[in-house]
Amino acid sequence: MSNPPRPVELRIRAPEAFDGSYETATQWLNSVRFYLVVNEEVYNTNTKQVAFTLSYMTKGMALTWAITF
Repeated sequence: MSNPPRPVELRIRAPEAFDGSYETATQWLNSVRFYLVVNEEVYNTNTKQVAFTLSYMTKGMALTWAITF
């Protein structure tokens, strides 16, 4: 019996690193949502989606928040 094929992540432009800036928050969040929708078979649980999102919160106040999360 063979295993089902693993979903393949589509390599579209990934979100930029986020610094917690209010001015870029909406645009950044929309880019994260779009990436997750396009790759819904890969990021198919809340845990995977949160981990993906936190991985791009790498600067400024966003990094501080991500670390404490």
